[in-house]
Amino acid sequence: MLPFYQGTFKYDVLYSEAIYLALPPDYALLLSQQSEEKNAEDIHDDIRNERFILLKPNMALRHLTDQILGNHDITPQIAMKTMSVDNALRLVNEGLGMTYVPESVKNSMSQFKGHFIKLDASKYANHVVLAYKYDKLNHLSKGAYAFLEMAKSIYRK
Repeated sequence: MLPFYQGTFKYDVLYSEAIYLALPPDYALLLSQQSEEKNAEDIHDDIRNERFILLKPNMALRHLTDQILGNHDITPQIAMKTMSVDNALRLVNEGLGMTYVPESVKNSMSQFKGHFIKLDASKYANHVVLAYKYDKLNHLSKGAYAFLEMAKSIYRK
């Protein structure tokens, strides 16, 4: 997932996916009681004092989360930090806070009882890449190149 900050890598984007704000079940209930549906921009005004489940600072999705929060002038009240976005979503489902998740994680948890709000994909997206070490002295083998082409072909379908 972009961005990554270690080593000298080249990469090819396999796919990009939307980012969602995951709200706990009790917050979703409050939303459903409101007369007009909230969009991502509206909701950020309402969550300034809410608790967040965030990923550890060295993770790519955390960098994106920090960007989102910063763009909305939100200093998060951090309830917990975790290394796993799946764990973060489970904790949201238990009502411990809210978090941001990519679409693939959103779609993987069918038992989620909360609410998801899709962020503007032109501003925020999860870019999943196939990264590989590459320099002018060490080119990719034919096998590695074939693997890269196969992976890109599969994910672009």
